[in-house]
Amino acid sequence: DIDYEILQTFQKTGIVHVLAISGLHVGFILMLFMLITGLLNFPYKWQVTSSLILLFLFIAIVNFKAPVIRAGIMAALYFIATFRQQKVSSLNILAVAGLIILSWQPQQLLQPGFQFSFAAVGGILFGYPKLKQCRLFNSKSAIANKWLLQPFIASFCAVLATLPLT
Repeated sequence: DIDYEILQTFQKTGIVHVLAISGLHVGFILMLFMLITGLLNFPYKWQVTSSLILLFLFIAIVNFKAPVIRAGIMAALYFIATFRQQKVSSLNILAVAGLIILSWQPQQLLQPGFQFSFAAVGGILFGYPKLKQCRLFNSKSAIANKWLLQPFIASFCAVLATLPLT
């Protein structure tokens, strides 16, 4: 429902992506649901279960966009693995989320939202641990590492991974 002129301005400046609902929003929503259920003293399994149900409602409200579905599936798979006390591989969870989405809607493979979402998250999951170890990206200051370098590395990895698509 955004004004067409405003949308065009965002498109012309190349920042239209800030208007998109993404997987990051799913993380914020899930954290909010977990916080609320935690404050209500739900047992942990009920916190997760009710939060995932509420998350599914959020995904439905935003019309089942691929980046949001990806993040929701990844969150659900992560919790399932931890409940089963299995070691979690984030890249494997990303791959399974992709397979689930593509088995349901194969045409998503050609959609920019799907491509950018998976490329960005894959770039972060693959590149972040490697770049974090690099001396260039380490500071003697814990505050600089936590609040400046780590967010920079994550963003840098996402940008590098989506650069070919861009």
